[in-house]
Amino acid sequence: MNIGVFVCGCSGNISKHIDTGKVAKEAETLDDVSFVDNQAHLCAPGFAIRQAIYR
Repeated sequence: MNIGVFVCGCSGNISKHIDTGKVAKEAETLDDVSFVDNQAHLCAPGFAIRQAIYR
């Protein structure tokens, strides 16, 4: 099984309260996680989550 983890800081709405870099690093250590992406705003056009979903 391959799992992709997308961590979004929501342009500071989340990242000012949670260390999203630390969350992403921890996700990389989990079994079956083959992809981790940590971005400031994943829902914007052109970002990785949209690209991964529509491949």
